[in-house]
Amino acid sequence: MEVLHYIAGPLLGAVIGYCTNWIAVKMLFKPLEPIKVFGRTLPFTPGVIPKNRGRIAAACGKAVGETLLTEDDLKAAFIGQQTKEKVTDALYEKMTAEEFTEMTVEGIGIEVIGEEKLDDVKGTVSAYLIERISKVLSEFDYCSVITDVGGRFVREKLNNPMISMMLNDNVIASFAAPAADSIREYIAGEGREKISEISTKEIDNICGMNIGNTISSPDNKELIKTVIGEIYEKAVTKVIPLILHEINIGRIVEEKICSMDMKFVEELILSIMKNELDYVVRLGALIGLVIGTVNIFI
Repeated sequence: MEVLHYIAGPLLGAVIGYCTNWIAVKMLFKPLEPIKVFGRTLPFTPGVIPKNRGRIAAACGKAVGETLLTEDDLKAAFIGQQTKEKVTDALYEKMTAEEFTEMTVEGIGIEVIGEEKLDDVKGTVSAYLIERISKVLSEFDYCSVITDVGGRFVREKLNNPMISMMLNDNVIASFAAPAADSIREYIAGEGREKISEISTKEIDNICGMNIGNTISSPDNKELIKTVIGEIYEKAVTKVIPLILHEINIGRIVEEKICSMDMKFVEELILSIMKNELDYVVRLGALIGLVIGTVNIFI
């Protein structure tokens, strides 16, 4: 009896501590739904996590959207040196694959954006080139060129001092000005048609090029990889802010957590923290045992 008196306190304290912590751990998840008696919800139902799922989801969404997946974090992940090299190598391998190297620029364009959109792109590029070339040619200082080059050409060819004196710069300039105006008029009229013909022909030549052989050339390998890497980095840098602006990552995470089945959430958390929660329960038994033992000597 005396021995039972000494072990009863520590043993009872250990059992109480164990059961208390076990119940506390179970109450994190159980019950999954509120329990009602006579129309009233019993206290502590549902469990802590099911009851506060909305707040937990909102907190997780905010943490992910504002802290874990910031613009800088995404840029660092996508354009880090290793990632950039892997993407560049993968794209280069794809571009030098046999089925790709046998295709023309036009064939690739049709495959990527379709024939109709490719025609639109070709038309847009052609119109841009026509406009830019016409503008540059119309603004060119033909008068100075004709005066300088034409005067020098005439003097060299004639090689006559008397004629050279008569055809001085002022005389040549008087002829050059009307000639320059005529050139500009031609460019504004028939010249644009000629430029259009040349532009269309060159675009068709480019579209008909088999770029596979050029890309797969060992001499161009590093240059092509560098270009791919630069294009990839610039594209990612521009796209990520647009993605973050259009897609509310925090809201997506919050909605995803809220839509999860609580049984699945319980199993997920237990699969991660089962050992830690078991330690909590055992710690309760240990603390109860220590308190029961101390109580013997008080």
